[in-house]
Amino acid sequence: MPESNNCCEAQGLDAITAKSHMDESIKPTEPSLIQQVIDNPTGDGITDTNLRVPEGCPRIDPCPAKAAIQTQECETEKGDGDNIALERARNAPPGPLGPVPTGHGENVPLEYWTPLGDLTGTRPAVENFSLSRFSPNEWNEHNKKLSAACHDGIQVATTAGFNALCSISRAYAEADRNQMDNNIRLSTRAGTIHRWTVELERMIADIIEEIDLVQEVRRRTMRVKSVLQVVENIDKDMMRIRCFRMDNDLVRDQVSEEVTKELSLCEEIRDVYIRLLDQIKMQIEELITAKRRVEFDWSEKKEAYEIETESRGLGSQSDTILWKAGSTRIPPDQSSPSGYEYSTKQVLAEGYTAKQRSSTLRVNVDAMIEKAVKDLRDQADRVDLTLTQQIQLQEQALRRLEAELYKDLQQLSDTETLIDEMHDASKKLDGAMKCAQTRLDKRLLRHGVENCRDVPQFGLIEEVKSLSESVSATLGQLKRAENSTSSLIQSRRDIEKEMVVKRPVILTVPYYVCDRRSYKSNAQLEIQSP
Repeated sequence: MPESNNCCEAQGLDAITAKSHMDESIKPTEPSLIQQVIDNPTGDGITDTNLRVPEGCPRIDPCPAKAAIQTQECETEKGDGDNIALERARNAPPGPLGPVPTGHGENVPLEYWTPLGDLTGTRPAVENFSLSRFSPNEWNEHNKKLSAACHDGIQVATTAGFNALCSISRAYAEADRNQMDNNIRLSTRAGTIHRWTVELERMIADIIEEIDLVQEVRRRTMRVKSVLQVVENIDKDMMRIRCFRMDNDLVRDQVSEEVTKELSLCEEIRDVYIRLLDQIKMQIEELITAKRRVEFDWSEKKEAYEIETESRGLGSQSDTILWKAGSTRIPPDQSSPSGYEYSTKQVLAEGYTAKQRSSTLRVNVDAMIEKAVKDLRDQADRVDLTLTQQIQLQEQALRRLEAELYKDLQQLSDTETLIDEMHDASKKLDGAMKCAQTRLDKRLLRHGVENCRDVPQFGLIEEVKSLSESVSATLGQLKRAENSTSSLIQSRRDIEKEMVVKRPVILTVPYYVCDRRSYKSNAQLEIQSP
């Protein structure tokens, strides 16, 4: 029966298709060969030379249809009505393709059919008005097949439904499990991003604080530099004032040397401050660059954290979920977890390096400012010391000059008094001289022997001589006294001139220079010192 069913299914081609296939396969000049096949189904007397099978058609083999037909005749004589149809089919005139096939071969398997059945695709006819016929067995078999097919369809549908429900349940469970796992992964990823975000925020705060500290160091350096200009101005002003000294006081003393050293030190310190300001400026730019990079990374991580948080909050029942075609693609520039961590650590390392450099620079700047201020203080102390010593020397010289002037004036006064006394003394000697000379003159009026050189004569002469010598000595002393008076007057003039030269220095330097250095320069340096 299965072979018969296969035969039925194989013979499902219609007559037109079979005829067209046969027309294409068999040449028109070969109908006698087909007739020989039909008349002699066993193939007796047909050789390969007589039967030329077209290329593409199956080879015609002998078919044992005759024995099957005889067996079918015995079965159909049982009174089921098939013998009438069989006799009618046998007595029917042949058709265009030969005798009409009888129904004895209806239950013959397909492999026992003649090749003509394969070519025509038709079953043995029952009568002239029918092309094919099914037996009751085939009808029952067909119904069984329909029932079996329906039952199989129901079974398949039931199994498919059960499998579909199981698949849906598994899909739901798998979807829930995957969604839960992805929620955990998203939460972990969000926590990681938040941790790095906090680290970056801390680094940004540290860099901002470091920038403020460096800015404060920069402002203080600029203030110290401005104070350095004040010191230079004071030194230059001091040199200018000291240039007003006159005559012998205009000397290059120790004060000038120390002030010159202080000016040179100020120039060197200014160069150091300029280099420090350039380094501070470059460090601030480096910090700002590091801060911008950290802020850029922080903004990306902040946005990524918001995206991860929003993605973590999404669910199957969310209102904002949509179809996103191509969302599973992997961008070529997408980073790996190790690359992500390395990039973040690299940004933090650069920020930390810039912060460390800035801290080191601040320490160095503070140390250099402290050293520069110390050097300026030491030099200022040396200048003040030498200036104080010079002022003391000037005061001592002035006091000595004042003392000498006092002595000179005292001596001049004494000399003038002496001159007056000597004039008076010489005038007093004039009377004695006149007296002695008058006595001698009167004694010369004596006459005769009375006019002798007696002892009184010699005594008066000695008196006149003595008075003359005394007067001459007095006049000589007077002359010398007068000459000494001139020298004393010249000395007084010189001393007074020198005092006029030194007194302005004594009066100007302490109050104009020392006070400014004490109350301006040192005070400002004290304020600016670290």
